[in-house]
Amino acid sequence: MRGPAELAARAAVRYQRVYAAWAANPDQARAEVLPLPLDPPTQDLALANADGVAAWIDAWRQWERSAPGTVTWEGRRWASPGTQHLPVRAQLVGADAIASAAGRAGHWGLASSRAGMIAGMLEALGAGPTGPSGRDGAAEAVAAVIGEVVEYEDDDVERLVAAVGWLALHPSSGLYLRQLPIAGLDTAWLERHRRVVLRLLGAARGGERLVESGLGLRRPPTTVRVRILDPGLAAGGLRDVEAPVEEISRMWADRAGFIDVVAVDNLATFLALEERPRTVAVWGAGSKIVQTLPRLSWARRARRVVYWGDLDGDGMRILACLSRRLPGIVPVLMDAPTLERWRSLAVADPGERASRDGLRSEGLGYEQMRAWRMIIDCGLRLEQERLPWDEATSALSLALA
Repeated sequence: MRGPAELAARAAVRYQRVYAAWAANPDQARAEVLPLPLDPPTQDLALANADGVAAWIDAWRQWERSAPGTVTWEGRRWASPGTQHLPVRAQLVGADAIASAAGRAGHWGLASSRAGMIAGMLEALGAGPTGPSGRDGAAEAVAAVIGEVVEYEDDDVERLVAAVGWLALHPSSGLYLRQLPIAGLDTAWLERHRRVVLRLLGAARGGERLVESGLGLRRPPTTVRVRILDPGLAAGGLRDVEAPVEEISRMWADRAGFIDVVAVDNLATFLALEERPRTVAVWGAGSKIVQTLPRLSWARRARRVVYWGDLDGDGMRILACLSRRLPGIVPVLMDAPTLERWRSLAVADPGERASRDGLRSEGLGYEQMRAWRMIIDCGLRLEQERLPWDEATSALSLALA
């Protein structure tokens, strides 16, 4: 015998699996059927457990009076108890009934209303239920995003509809994100909702699969900060400069082969570097140095490029990436002997323990790989600014000699 609780459990499973498709297709939502055969008792079972069978029948009577479903009843002619009227099948019809039985009526109301709002917006922009040439259309896009949109705050839904609508009508605006005439739309908001915006905007444009460049917005330029350690290389005495990579890259075009470059990813170390002839320091926090340093023409053609980073997993990954993009780069104080000598200054980094993700050896020397394995196996981090400064300076001078 199956009771109302089993139908509720099945409704919950069906709802979670299919509600996104229902939200995108109201006709499918209305036509959805969830039946449950109730396995009514035999005469022998009814005789052996009369109270249990009576309670089961009463449970279905109460469910039929209050639940959004129907119960099919049939008569059973038994020799001893006589004719019995038993429930044999329960059925829920439509997404509203299934969601209610699953205890998800509120969730479904929000999902269906927001899906309708988004579908209406897409149709107003010319996106049909299916895209041209079989590409994804409005329905597919709504189904793909409604699981996220149903969790949004109301004002985020309003921003989403406004953003997709405006971007669809202005595919090549060339504006910065903060220039868009949409309240509350900023970089942080777009970062959180990028996938949804791109999917809906793609549907509005006929089923395209978009990347961020498809927003048609102008992106702030990538900048890089340099300190000119040789006063003779500084134009007008300006020695600490942050500017777009393309502009910094045009500096010293005629003297690139005579310049040494020191790349660091720690600001304190960057600011503490002393004057050195024909030397320029480049700073990029974390992995930013990987994106900026190889784009500097004078760094690619420098007499020598050294990298001094933290002796931890991130530092070693950065070194490995730079070694692949700038062959010949010289690591400073990023080897096993340094880690062994100054291990007492290291701190625990449990996040690195036993994590060999991205452990690629291309371009790294034996001592660098040995240091990396020590970092991973022991969960260590030795930050560069912890090293005695006089020894660090000597090691840097030796690398640049």
